[in-house]
Amino acid sequence: MPDIKTWKVRSEGVTHQNIEGEVIAIHMARGTYHSLTGAAAVVWGELVSEPQSVETLNDAFDAAPKDSLQRLQALIEQLVEQDLVEPADITAATSMNNRVAWEEPVMESFDDMQDLLLADPIHDVDERGWPSLASADDHKN
Repeated sequence: MPDIKTWKVRSEGVTHQNIEGEVIAIHMARGTYHSLTGAAAVVWGELVSEPQSVETLNDAFDAAPKDSLQRLQALIEQLVEQDLVEPADITAATSMNNRVAWEEPVMESFDDMQDLLLADPIHDVDERGWPSLASADDHKN
């Protein structure tokens, strides 16, 4: 049997929350956050619970389009590029018993809050506290 590459959510530096079907994933070391919707949110949920291969993830969907495997592979590549998932050293999990409807996987990445996410909330704030960042002049004192 060929070695099927499996993936899992990074164990360090990534935090996430599912809010009404949208997953918000934050890479704390990079200061970026990502919105995952549609099939991307389902994939994320599966990768959180146990490592999965793209083929196994594809089996989770009812009425998926013919190119769903390629779309999911593209999503995994985005997640790898953003350092949100990593290879798992175990065999792929078995197919899910509860299949879900296919919705286009969408991942959006944002860095507009990078300065706040990367700031040290104890040392990089002014006298007003978080989230008021100290200016360069404040650090000179």
